[in-house]
Amino acid sequence: MYCAAQYTLAGQTVLPTWLVLTYLLHCFAELCLSPVGLSYFSKLAPPRFVGQVMGMWFLFHGARQQSRRPALRPVATRVILESLRPCS
Repeated sequence: MYCAAQYTLAGQTVLPTWLVLTYLLHCFAELCLSPVGLSYFSKLAPPRFVGQVMGMWFLFHGARQQSRRPALRPVATRVILESLRPCS
């Protein structure tokens, strides 16, 4: 994207292929990173808490996806805060 931005600043036109390739790179990187992170957290957690750690991984991953949408940010923030509140 840096190269495409430099071409644009110089007044040249840029193909949309730059944008598509950047999104594909991010998607593939996330697909590779998520299983590695989940494996890492499940191996670091004590055996009794593996299920909780994996649940928190998916909770925060989903909350992160929801927080990207401006209309749903208050909802995602409330869900995170409610999940962190100790059970009574």
